[in-house]
Amino acid sequence: KIICGAQSKCPTTTARNEIIGRCRQMGWLPEDIIIMIDHDMLPSTTFFEHAVEFLHANPGPTVIASPYCGGPPDCFVQVCERDQNGIVRRVSREEAAVKTGTQETMLVGTGLFAANMAAFDAVEPPCFDYTYETPAMECASQTEDFYFCAKLLAAGGKVFCAWDHWSGHDKSLIVGQPVLE
Repeated sequence: KIICGAQSKCPTTTARNEIIGRCRQMGWLPEDIIIMIDHDMLPSTTFFEHAVEFLHANPGPTVIASPYCGGPPDCFVQVCERDQNGIVRRVSREEAAVKTGTQETMLVGTGLFAANMAAFDAVEPPCFDYTYETPAMECASQTEDFYFCAKLLAAGGKVFCAWDHWSGHDKSLIVGQPVLE
């Protein structure tokens, strides 16, 4: 089954939740697969086939993502894992540079990801949302992708990163008027 949809709504959380809702309305089965790509991703062309094969071989609520880095200035790797002390931490750029294969992890960025409907069925809506540090919503403590992964893990699902299938992330730098120092 294929559903194509340009992001018809902003923000991204709304667009993603809308796609999932449309698939539910069309009667998609737990084994059916949704692949989502953000508009600013330069997708790994090898990820698609790998993700579909992986999800068919790993039934149950599962998500697999292509790794990528966030924008400047830090360009953080958008993957978190649990360290030997049980602390969830972001994978460093140095660690990511040598990772290979498909590994189970904790949280992944969802700029390019695939999930079976079982993953979305396991999570109470909304699947994608932000959490905030204060009621005034001035600072996000968790973005929509990590929010979804955390809810999926809490529901007994699994999260994987396909380290051999890196995607680019177009975060162009906008330069304004120079400032005298």
